[in-house]
Amino acid sequence: MGLTSFVAAQLVTGRWADAVALGQQGLTLATDTGQLTARCHLQALLAYVAAAQGDSARCRELAEAALAESVPRRAASAAALARWAQGVDALGGRRPRQAVGPLSEVITRGGTAEHFMLSGLVLPDLVEALVRVGQTERAAAPLGQFEEQADPLNAPSLRAAWHRCRALLATAHDADRHFADALAAPCTSGFETGRAHLLYGQWLRRHRHVTAARRHLHQAVEHFLTVGAEPWTEQANMELRAAGVPDTEPPANGRGLTPRELQIARYAAQGLTNKDIGSRLFLSPRTVGYHLYKIYPKLNITSRRQIAHLVLA
Repeated sequence: MGLTSFVAAQLVTGRWADAVALGQQGLTLATDTGQLTARCHLQALLAYVAAAQGDSARCRELAEAALAESVPRRAASAAALARWAQGVDALGGRRPRQAVGPLSEVITRGGTAEHFMLSGLVLPDLVEALVRVGQTERAAAPLGQFEEQADPLNAPSLRAAWHRCRALLATAHDADRHFADALAAPCTSGFETGRAHLLYGQWLRRHRHVTAARRHLHQAVEHFLTVGAEPWTEQANMELRAAGVPDTEPPANGRGLTPRELQIARYAAQGLTNKDIGSRLFLSPRTVGYHLYKIYPKLNITSRRQIAHLVLA
């Protein structure tokens, strides 16, 4: 389980590229050597990254495989990670109602995915999902559980998430203070920092503080881009458009490509396959294909072969 723990550490500290690279290597090794418990943990961890980066198909595949092995073996930590991944996938895809179920399973007493230690990571997402579907009263219970179990004020790594949750349920004056405290608290994950900026930006826009909202939403985009959290980048972009900003990602090369699209286009121009590109950028071949589908019209071409004739500055 040493490699699994190391992959988990890379994940929670925002080093997702390292987490995916090591996780894939570990998954192959665990499969070849029959380490089934390690395999289901790695599948669940990789499912989380796939979820946060918007590869829902890959997330479903890995999470279902992890659950199929972890539940019969009573490997609750792997099951909890898989359910967390499913919840994050739904949250990122703006389907908060679908996130409530899998996230709740991690804190349900006696459930196959119940896990006390991991609940401190999962509960903030459950609070957000419940708030997003308008169940603020119901969200108070998991927040209380989070405070009781995780003692976030004395756990620096959880303090930011706690303030974020408190802000979602607070009055206007207290919400502003909690959002500010969430961003001031130590946090090693750029993804989580980006989510705090996103929620704060959404709150500020809804309270007509548009200039401040734009600032936080731009910062959210920057944090999400660093880890390739595309569905969350799109959420921040949508909020920026609602705040009167037409385009948050300036054309990277005069042709309107985002930085990630430019990377993929350059590799495709070199003749790399979707699988090769994916291995370099830690994306699935399916996700690379999706990007190319969006790239072609921006470059005014219709096929991959034409990319090689372009000079992508």
